[in-house]
Amino acid sequence: MPESIDLEYIASISAFLLFAGLAIGFAGSVVYQRNPLYSAISLIGVFLSLACIYVTLASPFIAATQILVYAGAIMVLVVFVIMLLNIEEDLIATKRLKSLAPIGAIMGLALVAQALFIYYAVTVSLNRSGSTATISPTMGGTQEIGKSLFTVYLLPFEATGLLLLMAIVGAMLLSRRLSPEKIEFAAFILKTIAHPFRLGVIDQLKVHERLSVNEICEKLNCEQSLASHHLSNMKLKGILVAKREGKNIYYTLRMKEVLEIIACLEKCKIRGGAY
Repeated sequence: MPESIDLEYIASISAFLLFAGLAIGFAGSVVYQRNPLYSAISLIGVFLSLACIYVTLASPFIAATQILVYAGAIMVLVVFVIMLLNIEEDLIATKRLKSLAPIGAIMGLALVAQALFIYYAVTVSLNRSGSTATISPTMGGTQEIGKSLFTVYLLPFEATGLLLLMAIVGAMLLSRRLSPEKIEFAAFILKTIAHPFRLGVIDQLKVHERLSVNEICEKLNCEQSLASHHLSNMKLKGILVAKREGKNIYYTLRMKEVLEIIACLEKCKIRGGAY
């Protein structure tokens, strides 16, 4: 530090310590918040604090990018995914793994030790060489960043875009979870068709677009009274639809979802019978 009091130096150090402390505090809040939405809000505080630190380092373009991209677009995507997946309900039903607390503490101490080692190594290296850091007037400007980004760092830049695309696709796949309504609907269909004759009717209607009662009896080799009973029940539950033409009644498969559910069950390795 110079002999005379340098107010600019003191102001820059004070600003750095202030925003660095805020960033660390918000980062701790991200980890310790039980509600994922509050963690996302704390993460916005981390990004804003980092943007202020970039301003103190004479990098206004990176600071603006930090706010527009990370604190803006990325966090909107994170909050959208949190609301889409409804993670809060899952956290209520799950117990926290308390055994991970010592591992997290050890990793935190390792990160602090690494940061102190890097600071010590850089300080010793500068003291031994006797050189001082020189700041280019164009450092942090749009032209220099764009030139480096699309020449030296072109491959990492494109890889980052690919990773973001993969993250969006992964979020969409995770959002396609089974809802209670879908499970109840599938259970209703399975309960309705859980009979050898009814499964046979569905197999025949999968091949033929429509069949009469006599044709179904001939193909499944059953009595007409039994066939009429099952067909009427399946029609009442909405599985089949009937249409009279003259003296014959033709049945058609109404719920096409039945075929998809049966196909899913055929792919699953489920053991039948008693355990």
